[in-house]
Amino acid sequence: MNVKNTRAIRTAALESLAVHQNPQRIPLVYAGLSALLSLAVTVICYVLSLKIDQMTGLANMGTRAIFSTVKTTLPLVQLIFLLGWEMGYQMCALRLARRRYAESMDLKNGFSKFGAVLRTKLLMGVVYIGLGIATMYLSVFIFMSLPISDAFYEIVTPLLDSATILNNGIVIDEATLAAVSAAMLPAIAIFGILFLLGSLPVFYGFRMVPFCIADNSQRSGLIILKESRTMMKGHRLSLFKLDLSFWWFFLLEGLISVIAYLDLILPLLGIPLPWSDTISYYGFYILSLAAQVALYWAYLNKVTISRAVFYDAVRPENPTQGVTLGNIFDLAKEQQ
Repeated sequence: MNVKNTRAIRTAALESLAVHQNPQRIPLVYAGLSALLSLAVTVICYVLSLKIDQMTGLANMGTRAIFSTVKTTLPLVQLIFLLGWEMGYQMCALRLARRRYAESMDLKNGFSKFGAVLRTKLLMGVVYIGLGIATMYLSVFIFMSLPISDAFYEIVTPLLDSATILNNGIVIDEATLAAVSAAMLPAIAIFGILFLLGSLPVFYGFRMVPFCIADNSQRSGLIILKESRTMMKGHRLSLFKLDLSFWWFFLLEGLISVIAYLDLILPLLGIPLPWSDTISYYGFYILSLAAQVALYWAYLNKVTISRAVFYDAVRPENPTQGVTLGNIFDLAKEQQ
């Protein structure tokens, strides 16, 4: 398949979906359980915060410590669960793209790949941190070399001149701090542009990692990352164009994210809310979760399975002899 033809890839994804019975059930279960877990963790943390605030004195110190530990641990547990849960959906999407049997119960299979997912996530985090540090130094060097840094020098130079060997402390009041922050805005803009330009090729080089894990998670994290980068050489722009063809999906995701913060945005726009802050926060938060579930139920398969089709088009050929035992079971399930 020509990966440069985004229409052909999207058509192949729709054809793969057409051969399955009720494939929308998988993203519905995936998004629904993810939303319920996020809501449960948020509510529990809120209740624990109220309990901690109500407990005073040394007698309740142990209970406060337990509640604080649970409150801190719950988001981490949620993150760990969602890593495996998301991997399960990626595996289901790849099977659907290959017109093989998949159902919502297969989402739990992602937890069997958790080790590989965690290894690759940590390695990618190291790569992005290193890229961020390098970009920061480069952006500061560029900023200091350009005339736009003159305002920064005019503020900082007198402060440095006032420091002595005996008194090397520099006291900055709020007005000076605000002026320094404003003078550094061009440096922040340079950093953002450079980091975006540098991270996009890296991001798209690692884009096939979930599907590589789905096919074989027994390899080391470095090998999986290298495999993704190798198969994406010369194809990054094609995948970028495929993502651009789903601009409406990402736009809707962004609008749904805005809904979650309407309790803060509307008052800033001069629109008062007739409810308490707590009701406003949870009302808009639940509304955003419901909207996200609806969006994923309707369209997530189209987006993810298109990427899975792209993956199968760029991955190296690995012919096998005969029919494997796994394929026999898949064929038997499809006949039921």
